[in-house]
Amino acid sequence: MSINCEILDLKSKPTIIINTKIPQSRLDETKKNAYNTMYNYLKSIGKHNESEFFIAYKSMGIENLDVDFGYILENEIESKNEIMKDELPSGKYVSGTYSGDYNKIESVYEELMMYANEKGYETLGVIYEIDVNDQNKEEKRLKLMLPLKNKSKF
Repeated sequence: MSINCEILDLKSKPTIIINTKIPQSRLDETKKNAYNTMYNYLKSIGKHNESEFFIAYKSMGIENLDVDFGYILENEIESKNEIMKDELPSGKYVSGTYSGDYNKIESVYEELMMYANEKGYETLGVIYEIDVNDQNKEEKRLKLMLPLKNKSKF
């Protein structure tokens, strides 16, 4: 598996999120509910066409995933109920776009981490998967991003 890796230097972007801690077995169901809740909120304020859906994995335990489901927005909007305003932090990220079998994505993350290491960076532990599907294509496409810090020299 090989993807084109790159180091990005991003400015912060406003987001809305629903944070949850769930077992991995409930991920798909919870994701669908969170997205529907946020999409309906965005639609009610006329912002549903200017956003990208993402998942931020903050911890990867099988029985206790700490996950933010969210939308990246063009402009900040207010929180509502369990929907919280947040941001995609500024900084350096290693990034690549993945198309294919989701069950094989772990090797892509390993490739991104190796690339970052070769360029003098360490990953910070959060994994972002941004849905970049083209409505005209059936294959799922994800932009993968891992925030970075410079390697310590010791």
